[in-house]
Amino acid sequence: RVAHIHGGDVAVGVADDSMRHATTKLSHLHLAATRLSADRILAMGERPDSVFVVGSPAIDELDSIPPLDEATWVSLGSPEILVQMHPTGQSDEIEHDLSLSLFESLSGTGRLVVMAPNIDPGSEGIRRAILESGLPLIEHLRRTEFIALLRRLRLFVGNSSAGLLECAALGVPVLDIGDRQAGRERGVNVTHVDGVTGPGFERAFNQATGGSNARVDDRFGSGDSGRNIANLLAEIDFEQIPVRKRWYP
Repeated sequence: RVAHIHGGDVAVGVADDSMRHATTKLSHLHLAATRLSADRILAMGERPDSVFVVGSPAIDELDSIPPLDEATWVSLGSPEILVQMHPTGQSDEIEHDLSLSLFESLSGTGRLVVMAPNIDPGSEGIRRAILESGLPLIEHLRRTEFIALLRRLRLFVGNSSAGLLECAALGVPVLDIGDRQAGRERGVNVTHVDGVTGPGFERAFNQATGGSNARVDDRFGSGDSGRNIANLLAEIDFEQIPVRKRWYP
């Protein structure tokens, strides 16, 4: 039997979406992060008694991580605004131009530091834009350091899922850019904008930094997802879960 965590999520801007839904159909036990995700799994014809809402493991133990200490924060460039743009399947040139335009739009809004993109196609264009901008670059942080840094930010900008998951649990304001996370649930801490220039971007930035977005959103659970999953796995009689699946209306 296969148990699947985070099924039912939607992020149409990335290739992971199709693989996630395929894994759902190959799985026998579904451990969804939110009620909406669980409802999507049920809409895919899965057994109602195989679907559970357990929260997201991404926010487990966040409360135990304090804000980044002063010395480390200074060594990273004392960021007020952290930017993380990942490729969206476009060419290096398009990713370069988009990222460079974003950096220019953010110029003068606060101390900017950029996290390196992932290694998907198009990442070299983003890296080139970072180099040309002259902004401080963070190649990698351990998870505890990354969460600690998020706690010190005035704003998180980009198209990373961290803005929609970890930042929601921490109450960090987020400016979500473009369609990479399209379809994902956005918490009260998130302002979305499609473009990276012009009046629309300025309005979205002002909304994101206006103070009303600095709120915790608990839709992804209360930090006990791992415990919920472990308890379920300990209690369930796997022999009673059919290996052969059928569609449930």
